[in-house]
Amino acid sequence: MKSASTYLAVLVFMIMTHSLHSREFKSIEGKIINADLITVRGEEVVLKMDKKEFRLPLSRFSKEDQDFMVEWRTRMEGERRILEGAWTITELGVAGTGAVVPASERQKSTQIVFAGEEVTQTSKKAAEEIFIGLVKGTYTIDFEKNPKEMTVLITEGKDKGETRLWKYECDRLSLILIAGDFIETRFSRSIP
Repeated sequence: MKSASTYLAVLVFMIMTHSLHSREFKSIEGKIINADLITVRGEEVVLKMDKKEFRLPLSRFSKEDQDFMVEWRTRMEGERRILEGAWTITELGVAGTGAVVPASERQKSTQIVFAGEEVTQTSKKAAEEIFIGLVKGTYTIDFEKNPKEMTVLITEGKDKGETRLWKYECDRLSLILIAGDFIETRFSRSIP
């Protein structure tokens, strides 16, 4: 049986670089743009086009797109409330097989912390990047996928500027992140 360290090493190499899914948006003037919806904060929309972020007033979009963005924001806020907090690695495995191994003590010292739009990897024992090149990033969720998908834009660390796609399942006490189609990392909610 392979050790948890071997599974973590495989996980690091199997993470897929992934771009956000684009969508067509229509302005109130009828102009159509193809962009990635990054976030909606109050009456401001952040879109990404050609690797640049643009901040635009929600009111500049068609009624249909405004409704879509408001619904998206509501769903995102609800999902973020469920993810909010610190999660500790407990097991590593192969998705869909039930084959898991307990995390090593070093891996158990690593936490993933969700706070608002940000996700951060922390380590109690070492200030090094243990979990998939992530130190800090922002994330969005694709609700249409089953399981749901989380796209993380890494904002700090050796992979700054890259994105990662994680499939995930979450309830209030457990979180499963799936990298690629088969590497699974299980977390439990950390109690301070």
